[in-house]
Amino acid sequence: MLIAVDTNVPIDLAAGVEDTLDALAVIRRRIKGVRLITPPTVNLELAYLSQFADEASVRAYALTTLRSLSSKWRLQPVNLVPAGHGIVASIGSKICGEGLLSEEEKHDALILAESALLDARSF
Repeated sequence: MLIAVDTNVPIDLAAGVEDTLDALAVIRRRIKGVRLITPPTVNLELAYLSQFADEASVRAYALTTLRSLSSKWRLQPVNLVPAGHGIVASIGSKICGEGLLSEEEKHDALILAESALLDARSF
């Protein structure tokens, strides 16, 4: 089973947020063979935050996360084939266009679309 995480999950892990650390431990304990992944939009958001976040602590957490996604927290960054990115953009636009998410949440719409294309659950 694949579980796609949102950008706040690796940021919280780097910050040492106990609830997030506990949630990850519970998921790994209860779901045998689970693979936790970071979809393309999450990877891009982390890269952006590592350079341009307003708060220095968020920049540091994003950079820490990028350096230790796989090794420390066993989160696997994934990508989609180029055609998949176009499909994701189309689905994300439709989600926002239908009012299911606001335009301000367009990256969340993309993450949902990526997760669906990867047949992953969202966390």
